[in-house]
Amino acid sequence: SSNYGFIGYAKGEEANKALIENIKIKGNFDISATCENVAGLVGVAENNVTIKNSTSEVNINVLENGVASTNVAGILGKGIGKVNIEACSNFGTINATGVYSYVGGIAACVDAGDIIASANYANITAPDAKYVGGIVGYVDNEHFQGIKSNLNIGSITGKTFEITINGTKYQ
Repeated sequence: SSNYGFIGYAKGEEANKALIENIKIKGNFDISATCENVAGLVGVAENNVTIKNSTSEVNINVLENGVASTNVAGILGKGIGKVNIEACSNFGTINATGVYSYVGGIAACVDAGDIIASANYANITAPDAKYVGGIVGYVDNEHFQGIKSNLNIGSITGKTFEITINGTKYQ
């Protein structure tokens, strides 16, 4: 598996929590190869990790031929186990063209923990993503504790879809 970020992979343990705190990163990621998890700050965080008071100003551009990319986000690509994100901000634009599963301003995919008092100010373009969100693209488990006091200001461009309610079509 391939994980891209300022920190590619962070793992905590029950007795020892991994703490990522007070980091500010700027730059550009132009991803043209197959990858699984891409984020400005942490590609993957696993088991008892806290990401706190950190900011990403990394513009992420996943190019068309990186179509096997799964998770793309400003702060965290994928959270496995308990991962807490608190008071983090993303200002880097995310352009994820091609086929992707999950795209989020703060986190792409999480399964336990929470996201508190964080903000996405960046625009997200992911026209082929399965799930796209300003804060989180996909929550994958009943152990996730919640999304509390967050803010999304950036625009979100995802798939266009059409629904019909009482005979009226909406797009």
